[in-house]
Amino acid sequence: MTDRGGRQAIRAGKRRGVALAGAALALVLPGMAAAQAPIAVGQTLHGALASSDPQLDDGAHYRCYRLQTQPGMRYRVEMRSEAFDTYLGLGKQCAAVSETDDDGAGGTNSRIDFTGDGQTWLIRANSLSGGETGSFVLSVSDRGPVPVVRTTAIVFGQSLQGALTSTDAVAEDESYFDCYVFTGRPKEPVVVEMRSGEFDAYTAVYRGGGCDGEPLAVDDDSGGGTDSRLETTLPASGAYSIRANSLRSKEVGAYRITLTGGAALMPERTFPPVITYFRARSDMLTDGAHMTLDEIARQIGSDGDIEVIVAGHADPAEGSIDFAIGLSQRRANVVRNYLIERGVSASVITTEAFGASRPIADGSESLPENRRVEVSAGPGSGW
Repeated sequence: MTDRGGRQAIRAGKRRGVALAGAALALVLPGMAAAQAPIAVGQTLHGALASSDPQLDDGAHYRCYRLQTQPGMRYRVEMRSEAFDTYLGLGKQCAAVSETDDDGAGGTNSRIDFTGDGQTWLIRANSLSGGETGSFVLSVSDRGPVPVVRTTAIVFGQSLQGALTSTDAVAEDESYFDCYVFTGRPKEPVVVEMRSGEFDAYTAVYRGGGCDGEPLAVDDDSGGGTDSRLETTLPASGAYSIRANSLRSKEVGAYRITLTGGAALMPERTFPPVITYFRARSDMLTDGAHMTLDEIARQIGSDGDIEVIVAGHADPAEGSIDFAIGLSQRRANVVRNYLIERGVSASVITTEAFGASRPIADGSESLPENRRVEVSAGPGSGW
Protein backbone atom coordinates (compact mmCIF):
# COMPACT_ATOMS: atom_id res chain seq x y z
CA MET A 1 0.00 0.00 0.00
CA THR A 2 1.31 3.46 -0.88
CA ASP A 3 0.50 6.47 1.31
CA ARG A 4 0.05 9.98 -0.05
CA GLY A 5 3.65 10.93 0.57
CA GLY A 6 4.93 7.85 -1.23
CA ARG A 7 2.44 8.40 -3.99
CA GLN A 8 3.66 11.93 -4.59
CA ALA A 9 7.22 10.68 -4.70
CA ILE A 10 6.30 8.12 -7.35
CA ARG A 11 4.46 10.77 -9.38
CA ALA A 12 7.34 13.22 -9.10
CA GLY A 13 9.82 10.59 -10.17
CA LYS A 14 7.80 9.79 -13.27
CA ARG A 15 7.49 13.43 -14.25
CA ARG A 16 11.06 14.45 -13.66
CA GLY A 17 12.91 11.31 -14.69
CA VAL A 18 16.53 11.70 -15.65
CA ALA A 19 16.09 15.42 -16.21
CA LEU A 20 16.61 16.06 -12.50
CA ALA A 21 20.18 14.85 -12.83
CA GLY A 22 21.01 17.98 -14.79
CA ALA A 23 19.28 20.44 -12.48
CA ALA A 24 19.03 18.80 -9.09
CA LEU A 25 19.86 21.93 -7.13
CA ALA A 26 18.70 25.38 -8.15
CA LEU A 27 21.49 27.48 -6.68
CA VAL A 28 22.45 30.80 -8.19
CA LEU A 29 26.13 31.37 -8.78
CA PRO A 30 27.65 34.06 -6.54
CA GLY A 31 26.80 37.57 -7.61
CA MET A 32 24.14 36.53 -10.10
CA ALA A 33 20.66 37.69 -9.00
CA ALA A 34 17.57 36.84 -11.01
CA ALA A 35 15.27 39.70 -12.01
CA GLN A 36 11.57 38.92 -11.80
CA ALA A 37 9.52 40.06 -14.78
CA PRO A 38 5.72 40.03 -14.41
CA ILE A 39 3.51 37.70 -16.45
CA ALA A 40 -0.28 37.65 -16.38
CA VAL A 41 -2.83 34.90 -16.88
CA GLY A 42 -3.69 34.65 -20.59
CA GLN A 43 -0.39 36.28 -21.59
CA THR A 44 2.23 34.89 -23.99
CA LEU A 45 5.76 36.26 -23.73
CA HIS A 46 8.59 35.95 -26.24
CA GLY A 47 11.94 35.84 -24.51
CA ALA A 48 15.48 34.59 -24.95
CA LEU A 49 18.11 32.98 -22.77
CA ALA A 50 21.41 34.79 -23.09
CA SER A 51 24.91 34.16 -21.79
CA SER A 52 24.45 37.17 -19.50
CA ASP A 53 21.48 35.55 -17.67
CA PRO A 54 22.03 34.00 -14.22
CA GLN A 55 22.97 30.34 -14.11
CA LEU A 56 22.11 27.30 -12.04
CA ASP A 57 24.83 25.13 -10.54
CA ASP A 58 24.81 22.97 -13.69
CA GLY A 59 25.51 26.01 -15.89
CA ALA A 60 21.95 26.31 -17.29
CA HIS A 61 20.84 29.89 -17.88
CA TYR A 62 17.40 30.93 -16.65
CA ARG A 63 14.92 33.77 -16.38
CA CYS A 64 12.38 34.35 -13.60
CA TYR A 65 8.76 35.51 -13.94
CA ARG A 66 6.22 36.32 -11.23
CA LEU A 67 2.56 35.34 -11.50
CA GLN A 68 -0.23 36.51 -9.18
CA THR A 69 -2.68 33.65 -8.60
CA GLN A 70 -6.26 33.43 -7.36
CA PRO A 71 -7.22 30.81 -4.76
CA GLY A 72 -8.98 27.77 -6.20
CA MET A 73 -8.14 28.64 -9.82
CA ARG A 74 -6.20 26.21 -12.00
CA TYR A 75 -3.37 27.37 -14.27
CA ARG A 76 -1.18 25.94 -17.02
CA VAL A 77 2.34 27.21 -17.68
CA GLU A 78 4.06 26.21 -20.94
CA MET A 79 7.52 26.89 -22.30
CA ARG A 80 8.43 26.16 -25.92
CA SER A 81 11.64 26.62 -27.88
CA GLU A 82 13.19 25.49 -31.14
CA ALA A 83 16.64 26.56 -29.98
CA PHE A 84 17.10 24.32 -26.91
CA ASP A 85 15.47 21.70 -24.67
CA THR A 86 13.27 23.67 -22.26
CA TYR A 87 12.97 23.07 -18.53
CA LEU A 88 10.32 24.73 -16.32
CA GLY A 89 10.36 25.34 -12.58
CA LEU A 90 7.60 26.66 -10.33
CA GLY A 91 7.68 27.74 -6.69
CA LYS A 92 7.75 30.60 -4.23
CA GLN A 93 11.49 31.14 -4.93
CA CYS A 94 13.17 31.00 -8.30
CA ALA A 95 16.32 29.45 -6.88
CA ALA A 96 14.39 26.72 -5.01
CA VAL A 97 11.36 25.61 -7.00
CA SER A 98 8.89 22.98 -5.76
CA GLU A 99 7.62 21.74 -9.16
CA THR A 100 9.63 21.02 -12.32
CA ASP A 101 8.97 19.63 -15.78
CA ASP A 102 11.06 18.76 -18.81
CA ASP A 103 8.96 17.41 -21.71
CA GLY A 104 5.36 17.65 -20.43
CA ALA A 105 4.19 19.69 -23.44
CA GLY A 106 5.57 17.18 -25.95
CA GLY A 107 8.92 16.95 -27.68
CA THR A 108 11.39 19.10 -25.81
CA ASN A 109 8.73 21.54 -24.56
CA SER A 110 7.68 21.90 -20.91
CA ARG A 111 4.36 22.20 -19.08
CA ILE A 112 3.24 22.56 -15.46
CA ASP A 113 -0.40 22.53 -14.28
CA PHE A 114 -1.13 23.80 -10.77
CA THR A 115 -3.81 25.33 -8.55
CA GLY A 116 -3.43 28.88 -7.24
CA ASP A 117 -3.57 29.87 -3.57
CA GLY A 118 -3.97 33.65 -3.85
CA GLN A 119 -0.22 34.24 -3.55
CA THR A 120 2.50 35.16 -6.03
CA TRP A 121 4.22 32.19 -7.68
CA LEU A 122 7.56 32.38 -9.48
CA ILE A 123 8.14 30.68 -12.82
CA ARG A 124 11.68 29.71 -13.73
CA ALA A 125 12.31 29.36 -17.48
CA ASN A 126 15.61 27.63 -18.18
CA SER A 127 17.29 25.09 -20.44
CA LEU A 128 17.77 21.46 -19.56
CA SER A 129 21.49 21.54 -20.31
CA GLY A 130 24.11 24.05 -19.25
CA GLY A 131 25.29 26.79 -21.54
CA GLU A 132 22.32 26.68 -23.97
CA THR A 133 20.86 29.98 -25.20
CA GLY A 134 18.22 31.10 -27.64
CA SER A 135 14.65 32.31 -27.96
CA PHE A 136 11.61 30.77 -26.25
CA VAL A 137 7.87 31.35 -25.77
CA LEU A 138 6.34 31.34 -22.28
CA SER A 139 2.58 31.32 -21.73
CA VAL A 140 0.15 31.12 -18.80
CA SER A 141 -3.45 30.02 -19.38
CA ASP A 142 -6.50 29.80 -17.13
CA ARG A 143 -7.95 26.29 -16.74
CA GLY A 144 -10.90 27.44 -14.67
CA PRO A 145 -11.79 26.81 -11.02
CA VAL A 146 -11.20 23.51 -9.27
CA PRO A 147 -14.18 21.31 -10.21
CA VAL A 148 -16.88 20.79 -7.59
CA VAL A 149 -16.90 17.34 -6.02
CA ARG A 150 -19.91 15.49 -7.44
CA THR A 151 -21.07 12.40 -5.55
CA THR A 152 -22.62 9.13 -6.71
CA ALA A 153 -24.54 6.82 -4.39
CA ILE A 154 -23.32 3.24 -4.01
CA VAL A 155 -24.66 0.44 -1.79
CA PHE A 156 -23.17 -2.75 -0.44
CA GLY A 157 -23.03 -5.46 -3.09
CA GLN A 158 -23.01 -2.95 -5.96
CA SER A 159 -20.42 -2.66 -8.75
CA LEU A 160 -20.33 0.50 -10.88
CA GLN A 161 -18.50 1.46 -14.06
CA GLY A 162 -16.83 4.88 -14.00
CA ALA A 163 -14.20 6.98 -15.74
CA LEU A 164 -11.68 9.57 -14.60
CA THR A 165 -11.68 12.64 -16.85
CA SER A 166 -10.14 16.11 -16.84
CA THR A 167 -13.51 17.54 -15.68
CA ASP A 168 -13.49 15.53 -12.43
CA ALA A 169 -12.60 16.86 -9.00
CA VAL A 170 -8.88 17.39 -8.41
CA ALA A 171 -6.98 15.99 -5.42
CA GLU A 172 -4.18 17.73 -3.56
CA ASP A 173 -1.56 16.16 -5.84
CA GLU A 174 -3.39 17.24 -9.04
CA SER A 175 -4.86 13.78 -9.69
CA TYR A 176 -8.50 13.39 -10.74
CA PHE A 177 -11.03 11.52 -8.62
CA ASP A 178 -14.69 10.50 -8.40
CA CYS A 179 -16.58 10.40 -5.10
CA TYR A 180 -18.99 7.62 -4.07
CA VAL A 181 -21.21 7.87 -0.98
CA PHE A 182 -22.73 5.11 1.15
CA THR A 183 -24.26 4.68 4.60
CA GLY A 184 -22.59 2.52 7.22
CA ARG A 185 -23.00 1.28 10.76
CA PRO A 186 -20.57 0.71 13.63
CA LYS A 187 -18.22 -2.27 13.33
CA GLU A 188 -19.47 -2.86 9.77
CA PRO A 189 -16.74 -4.33 7.53
CA VAL A 190 -16.11 -2.57 4.22
CA VAL A 191 -14.28 -3.86 1.17
CA VAL A 192 -13.66 -1.50 -1.78
CA GLU A 193 -12.17 -2.82 -5.02
CA MET A 194 -11.13 -0.58 -7.91
CA ARG A 195 -9.85 -2.08 -11.16
CA SER A 196 -8.60 -0.32 -14.29
CA GLY A 197 -6.59 -1.31 -17.31
CA GLU A 198 -5.78 2.33 -18.11
CA PHE A 199 -4.18 3.72 -14.94
CA ASP A 200 -2.82 2.77 -11.51
CA ALA A 201 -5.88 2.69 -9.21
CA TYR A 202 -5.84 4.35 -5.77
CA THR A 203 -8.75 4.34 -3.29
CA ALA A 204 -9.52 5.97 0.06
CA VAL A 205 -12.48 5.86 2.48
CA TYR A 206 -13.55 8.95 4.44
CA ARG A 207 -16.09 9.77 7.14
CA GLY A 208 -18.81 12.02 5.75
CA GLY A 209 -20.06 12.38 2.23
CA GLY A 210 -17.45 14.74 0.77
CA CYS A 211 -14.37 12.60 0.10
CA ASP A 212 -12.29 15.01 2.16
CA GLY A 213 -10.47 15.25 5.47
CA GLU A 214 -8.24 12.55 6.92
CA PRO A 215 -8.94 9.16 5.29
CA LEU A 216 -9.91 6.16 7.42
CA ALA A 217 -7.99 3.88 5.08
CA VAL A 218 -6.15 4.03 1.73
CA ASP A 219 -4.84 1.46 -0.72
CA ASP A 220 -2.79 1.29 -3.90
CA ASP A 221 -2.01 -2.21 -5.20
CA SER A 222 -3.59 -4.74 -2.81
CA GLY A 223 -5.98 -5.85 -5.56
CA GLY A 224 -3.07 -7.25 -7.58
CA GLY A 225 -1.00 -5.50 -10.22
CA THR A 226 -2.06 -1.86 -10.25
CA ASP A 227 -5.59 -2.56 -8.94
CA SER A 228 -6.71 -1.44 -5.50
CA ARG A 229 -8.42 -3.46 -2.75
CA LEU A 230 -9.16 -1.65 0.51
CA GLU A 231 -10.50 -3.28 3.69
CA THR A 232 -11.58 -1.42 6.82
CA THR A 233 -14.16 -1.42 9.64
CA LEU A 234 -16.48 1.53 10.18
CA PRO A 235 -16.30 3.31 13.54
CA ALA A 236 -19.86 4.67 13.77
CA SER A 237 -23.21 5.10 12.03
CA GLY A 238 -23.53 7.70 9.30
CA ALA A 239 -22.43 8.69 5.82
CA TYR A 240 -19.11 7.57 4.36
CA SER A 241 -17.43 8.29 1.03
CA ILE A 242 -15.00 6.54 -1.30
CA ARG A 243 -12.48 8.45 -3.39
CA ALA A 244 -11.88 6.58 -6.66
CA ASN A 245 -8.53 7.98 -7.70
CA SER A 246 -5.37 7.41 -9.73
CA LEU A 247 -1.96 7.06 -8.12
CA ARG A 248 -0.37 9.67 -10.37
CA SER A 249 -1.61 13.07 -11.47
CA LYS A 250 -3.48 13.75 -14.69
CA GLU A 251 -4.26 10.08 -15.38
CA VAL A 252 -7.63 9.40 -17.01
CA GLY A 253 -9.52 6.33 -18.16
CA ALA A 254 -12.24 3.81 -17.38
CA TYR A 255 -12.47 1.77 -14.19
CA ARG A 256 -14.87 -0.40 -12.17
CA ILE A 257 -15.49 0.08 -8.45
CA THR A 258 -17.15 -2.47 -6.19
CA LEU A 259 -18.39 -2.10 -2.62
CA THR A 260 -18.93 -5.24 -0.53
CA GLY A 261 -19.10 -6.06 3.16
CA GLY A 262 -21.80 -4.50 5.28
CA ALA A 263 -24.20 -6.38 7.54
CA ALA A 264 -23.81 -9.57 5.49
CA LEU A 265 -20.25 -9.95 6.78
CA MET A 266 -20.89 -8.84 10.36
CA PRO A 267 -20.76 -11.57 12.96
CA GLU A 268 -24.21 -12.20 14.41
CA ARG A 269 -24.38 -10.95 17.97
CA THR A 270 -27.09 -12.60 20.07
CA PHE A 271 -27.25 -12.68 23.86
CA PRO A 272 -29.34 -15.06 25.96
CA PRO A 273 -32.34 -13.36 27.61
CA VAL A 274 -31.64 -11.88 31.04
CA ILE A 275 -34.31 -11.64 33.75
CA THR A 276 -34.31 -9.29 36.74
CA TYR A 277 -36.86 -9.67 39.56
CA PHE A 278 -38.61 -7.04 41.69
CA ARG A 279 -40.22 -6.90 45.10
CA ALA A 280 -44.00 -6.82 45.28
CA ARG A 281 -45.54 -3.56 44.00
CA SER A 282 -42.01 -2.08 43.61
CA ASP A 283 -40.07 -0.74 40.64
CA MET A 284 -36.72 -0.46 42.46
CA LEU A 285 -33.80 -2.59 41.31
CA THR A 286 -32.38 -5.08 43.78
CA ASP A 287 -28.66 -5.60 44.36
CA GLY A 288 -28.86 -8.84 42.39
CA ALA A 289 -30.47 -6.99 39.47
CA HIS A 290 -27.57 -4.51 39.39
CA MET A 291 -25.07 -7.32 38.91
CA THR A 292 -27.15 -8.97 36.19
CA LEU A 293 -27.68 -5.75 34.24
CA ASP A 294 -24.03 -4.71 34.57
CA GLU A 295 -23.01 -7.91 32.81
CA ILE A 296 -25.37 -7.57 29.84
CA ALA A 297 -24.50 -3.87 29.50
CA ARG A 298 -20.84 -4.85 29.31
CA GLN A 299 -21.57 -7.40 26.56
CA ILE A 300 -23.73 -5.04 24.50
CA GLY A 301 -21.42 -2.06 24.99
CA SER A 302 -22.08 1.00 22.86
CA ASP A 303 -22.98 -0.98 19.74
CA GLY A 304 -25.33 1.27 17.77
CA ASP A 305 -26.61 -1.57 15.64
CA ILE A 306 -27.82 -4.32 17.99
CA GLU A 307 -31.49 -4.33 18.99
CA VAL A 308 -32.37 -4.48 22.70
CA ILE A 309 -35.89 -5.25 23.98
CA VAL A 310 -36.78 -4.50 27.62
CA ALA A 311 -40.10 -6.15 28.57
CA GLY A 312 -41.77 -5.36 31.91
CA HIS A 313 -44.16 -7.74 33.72
CA ALA A 314 -46.27 -7.76 36.89
CA ASP A 315 -48.06 -10.34 39.02
CA PRO A 316 -51.87 -10.54 38.92
CA ALA A 317 -51.94 -10.19 42.70
CA GLU A 318 -50.16 -6.82 42.62
CA GLY A 319 -53.23 -4.81 41.67
CA SER A 320 -55.72 -3.91 38.99
CA ILE A 321 -55.09 -4.38 35.30
CA ASP A 322 -54.30 -0.68 34.84
CA PHE A 323 -52.03 -0.64 37.88
CA ALA A 324 -50.17 -3.76 36.67
CA ILE A 325 -49.60 -2.24 33.23
CA GLY A 326 -48.28 0.98 34.72
CA LEU A 327 -46.06 -0.93 37.16
CA SER A 328 -44.63 -3.13 34.42
CA GLN A 329 -43.86 -0.02 32.32
CA ARG A 330 -42.11 1.67 35.25
CA ARG A 331 -40.03 -1.46 35.82
CA ALA A 332 -39.05 -1.55 32.14
CA ASN A 333 -38.13 2.15 32.24
CA VAL A 334 -35.91 1.65 35.30
CA VAL A 335 -34.01 -1.12 33.54
CA ARG A 336 -33.73 0.91 30.33
CA ASN A 337 -32.30 3.92 32.17
CA TYR A 338 -29.83 1.72 34.03
CA LEU A 339 -28.53 0.22 30.78
CA ILE A 340 -28.14 3.68 29.26
CA GLU A 341 -26.17 4.81 32.32
CA ARG A 342 -23.88 1.82 31.72
CA GLY A 343 -23.13 2.84 28.13
CA VAL A 344 -25.84 1.17 26.03
CA SER A 345 -27.14 3.51 23.31
CA ALA A 346 -30.66 4.77 24.02
CA SER A 347 -31.47 4.55 20.32
CA VAL A 348 -31.28 0.73 20.28
CA ILE A 349 -33.54 0.08 23.30
CA THR A 350 -37.27 -0.55 23.00
CA THR A 351 -39.49 -1.03 26.08
CA GLU A 352 -42.66 -3.09 26.32
CA ALA A 353 -45.21 -3.30 29.18
CA PHE A 354 -47.28 -6.51 29.47
CA GLY A 355 -48.80 -5.91 32.89
CA ALA A 356 -49.96 -9.21 34.45
CA SER A 357 -50.96 -10.76 31.10
CA ARG A 358 -48.00 -13.16 30.90
CA PRO A 359 -47.47 -14.79 34.29
CA ILE A 360 -44.94 -17.62 34.55
CA ALA A 361 -46.30 -19.03 37.82
CA ASP A 362 -49.86 -19.26 39.19
CA GLY A 363 -50.82 -18.61 42.80
CA SER A 364 -53.05 -16.62 45.05
CA GLU A 365 -50.14 -14.51 46.26
CA SER A 366 -47.70 -12.32 44.39
CA LEU A 367 -44.86 -14.51 43.08
CA PRO A 368 -41.28 -13.33 42.25
CA GLU A 369 -41.32 -15.19 38.90
CA ASN A 370 -44.05 -12.85 37.67
CA ARG A 371 -42.55 -9.61 39.04
CA ARG A 372 -39.83 -9.36 36.40
CA VAL A 373 -38.21 -7.52 33.49
CA GLU A 374 -36.82 -9.56 30.61
CA VAL A 375 -33.96 -8.13 28.56
CA SER A 376 -33.13 -9.68 25.18
CA ALA A 377 -30.58 -8.45 22.64
CA GLY A 378 -29.63 -9.36 19.10
CA PRO A 379 -31.52 -10.45 15.96
CA GLY A 380 -35.05 -11.60 16.70
CA SER A 381 -35.11 -10.01 20.16
CA GLY A 382 -38.43 -9.81 21.92
CA TRP A 383 -40.84 -11.86 23.98
